[in-house]
Amino acid sequence: MLFLCLTLASVATATTYYVDSVAGYDNNAGTSQSTPWQNLTKVNTITFSPGDQILLKCGSVWNGQQLYPKGSGTSGSPILVDMYGTSSKPLINCANAFMGAVYLYNQQYWEISNLEVTNWTTGTPGEQNGVRVIADSGGTKSHIYLRNLDIHNVNGSLTLGRDNGKANGGILFDVLTTRGSYNDILIEGCYIHFVDRTGIKFWSNFSRYGGATWTPHTNVVIRNNTLNDIGGDGIVPCISDAPLVEYNVASYCNNRSTNPNVAMWVWDAEDALFQYNEAYLTQQTNDGQGYDIDDYQHRTVMQYNYSHDNVGGFMLVCNTRKAFNTDGIIRYNLSQNDHNKLFRWSGYNMLGFKVYNNVFYLPATNLTLILQHNGGSGADAQYLNNIFYNNNATATYNLEGAAGSGVLFNYNVFYGYHPAGTPANPGEPNDAHKIVDNPLGSFLPQLMVNPGSGGNGRNTVDGYKLCANSPAIDSGVTVPNNGGKDYWGNTVPTNGVTDRGAHEYQGGGGSPPVANFTGNPTSGTAPLTVMFTDSSTNSPTSWSWTFGDGGTSTAQNPSHIYAAGAFTVNLTATNQYGSDGETKTNYITAGSGGNPPVAQFVGNPTSGTAPLAVAFTDQSTNSPTSWSWTFGDGGTSTAQNPSHSYAAGTYTVSLTATNAYGSDGETKTNYITATSGGGGGDFTCVSATITTGTLKSGSHVDTHISDDVYMVVTAATTGGKKDTIIEYTFETGLTSVSSLSVTSESHVSYAAPPSGQRERIYVWNYTGNSYDLMGDNWVLTYDGANVATVTTPSAHLSAGGQVKVQIRTGDRASTVYDHSIDLVKITAQP
Repeated sequence: MLFLCLTLASVATATTYYVDSVAGYDNNAGTSQSTPWQNLTKVNTITFSPGDQILLKCGSVWNGQQLYPKGSGTSGSPILVDMYGTSSKPLINCANAFMGAVYLYNQQYWEISNLEVTNWTTGTPGEQNGVRVIADSGGTKSHIYLRNLDIHNVNGSLTLGRDNGKANGGILFDVLTTRGSYNDILIEGCYIHFVDRTGIKFWSNFSRYGGATWTPHTNVVIRNNTLNDIGGDGIVPCISDAPLVEYNVASYCNNRSTNPNVAMWVWDAEDALFQYNEAYLTQQTNDGQGYDIDDYQHRTVMQYNYSHDNVGGFMLVCNTRKAFNTDGIIRYNLSQNDHNKLFRWSGYNMLGFKVYNNVFYLPATNLTLILQHNGGSGADAQYLNNIFYNNNATATYNLEGAAGSGVLFNYNVFYGYHPAGTPANPGEPNDAHKIVDNPLGSFLPQLMVNPGSGGNGRNTVDGYKLCANSPAIDSGVTVPNNGGKDYWGNTVPTNGVTDRGAHEYQGGGGSPPVANFTGNPTSGTAPLTVMFTDSSTNSPTSWSWTFGDGGTSTAQNPSHIYAAGAFTVNLTATNQYGSDGETKTNYITAGSGGNPPVAQFVGNPTSGTAPLAVAFTDQSTNSPTSWSWTFGDGGTSTAQNPSHSYAAGTYTVSLTATNAYGSDGETKTNYITATSGGGGGDFTCVSATITTGTLKSGSHVDTHISDDVYMVVTAATTGGKKDTIIEYTFETGLTSVSSLSVTSESHVSYAAPPSGQRERIYVWNYTGNSYDLMGDNWVLTYDGANVATVTTPSAHLSAGGQVKVQIRTGDRASTVYDHSIDLVKITAQP
């Protein structure tokens, strides 16, 4: 019971902090959305407690700032970093940050989600990451979760730093000089693109390579991440015990490094599991494979992965003389059009490997070796139940290093071309139970539904399922402890006859569909709604429609709405035995049935002094139902009769009017002319927004004439103090200013301000994209006038001649009081 009370007390003291790069202020309490901090540098000064949350405002941007908060959570009460609001992810646009744009050092129990992160140096790239997590205090650091991060534009060095530059890039977990490790690590749903050198990396000084006591990371899960355009390696969970890497996609890895790199691989690990991943278009032939089982491994499993179009090949297995690499399993994977050396064994003492029930669909070009067991490799591997579908007339098998080394081929399918080989290299492997055909496949029945038809995505490869009469069905050898299922999740017998290839056929022989369909109606007046009905035979299980106007559907019986015209419709129907298509040319005819609009409009007035408010009136005929306006200054509208305010200049206006029968546009060139106000002088505000506080009486119009009428705002409580913030907008009509000042005056006959009240005046800086403080700690009197001179006036004038002023009063802990303003003006000279 005591423990429960302590836990509840700890949770009760947790605090949520808010950070807003635009509306925040670092002297705020930071504990509400109305009192946020502004800068990450403020966050980095705080040591946070278990259960605390740090929420960053959507749409915020922090240029040149690093997120390096302090403190650690506890089990059950991690510290959370996330976003609030509904716009784009908050962006940490770090520049030249040594280490990481997001950085944790000797910390644990953190969960960081929904951030966009960059770290781009304009100088010489060095050690830098999007997220860098470092341990150097010994022991195990637990529970670091990284979710839904968008990490990009990180140009770390390709050669310098930890592990010769391989530690630079997207996400790094690393242990330095004091023995330790990480436990309970989750990297999920992240998008990592255009980073150097590595996408996701785990590293430590305590590997077996240098003779240190092996201290692996544990409970590492890397799931559902997407990597693209990676300078070197993609995902590398080194020095880990039983890491799980699943449902990830890595494309265009090894894109810039000249050193060996692979899309997904592991080094110095035990019981690593890579499954349900996709790797494609890994570049270069140094290494350039989709997957790799590297040195110091026991029992690595690569299963249910998809590899295609990798320049260096499908799989690398390697090992040094002083290391070991044993009992690896490579099963139920699909390789399509992987180049160079499809499967390469390099090194020594790779023992006890099993390679079974994979499909290797070989490209017609850019393939040198199908298998490479080169001299001295010492590989001990069994190839069982695989399908080698060879479209290449010149590619060969190099089995020189396999001779007498325990490499066994049995129950494989060799389909397509068969290299003759030479006396030194006998070509296709000896296999006592292999299935073969001639180069054009003339005497075997169809092997698979549609091999070679895979695209991007693990769900695009149904063409590698076995046909009903395939010779691969029930002709394989049972492999003990085979995982229990095939690439598609079908059950595989663990003690009976199995199929060859990555598909365990589910029985019930059949034929591909014969595609057919009808549409109703096939003609009429636009907009025409047509109901399509699939009438294909042989029980299709998926459908792909194209409607002839750019529209598509995967429903069995879709509906579609047509504009006027004649349209050709196509249906492709598919089942596990194959696909068939039906095309009906000019099948749907939709008549116009009416006329498109004739666009016309007028504006009033069309000339005057800026700011010029113009009311536009649509005069289009034929009943348009939607409107699209462009006002010539970047402004747009979809209203029928909009209004728009113009700064000084000449503007061309366009309207596009649309109905069900089409669209029409009218453009009036140089239609609106707004002239500059010319001279300077005093300007009064055109609008006021009360950000903090409540209007009691008056309006912004009442602040135009001193000591006449006035506006009163009741203060609000912010962070325990009374606070009033009013934002005023001035339209000057000027294109430039040489001097600018702000005058604020209270009302002469109003009650005296409370003791301790002060006033601050801010002016919006269009160059720096923030409010600049002009005056502070000014005590208001009965008729006190505060005048703030702007030292850089040109930076505080918009391109349209606008000046924005913010007046803030308060900072007094007392009962509610009222704030009076009877004059707010700016004085500007061109």
